[in-house]
Amino acid sequence: MEDGRKHIVLTVSILWQIWKVRNDWCFNRKRKEERLVINKALDEWHEFEECNEFRTEERSRTQTEERINNCWRPPDPRTICINTDAAVHKATKASGRGMVARNYLGNILAAEAHVDRYSGLVQIEEAKAIREALILARTI
Repeated sequence: MEDGRKHIVLTVSILWQIWKVRNDWCFNRKRKEERLVINKALDEWHEFEECNEFRTEERSRTQTEERINNCWRPPDPRTICINTDAAVHKATKASGRGMVARNYLGNILAAEAHVDRYSGLVQIEEAKAIREALILARTI
């Protein structure tokens, strides 16, 4: 059963990398060597497995604390987590931004998406997404 789960996680990691490379080609006409795509997927898979190992292996307290500090943990119950992302389509000079607010259980509290003209810099689009997330946070 454990090997089956690992194969599924690795497959998802490979598919995610293929999707990102496909988008980079479609929107930016950037190519990436296949072996680099697979290596990136393997690296992320190894990182994921390493972060989740502490659940099944007995480790000394020091090793466990180090591993926990390097892995994601659910936020404090009083915390709301807001994730943002921005994307650009240079050919049409369009940009899109999105944000999702979740509570400590992962339940969606609010979500927004915005489409706009591309400013010319991806960093500006990311900053706009963060600004809009801060505005969203004030309404929750």
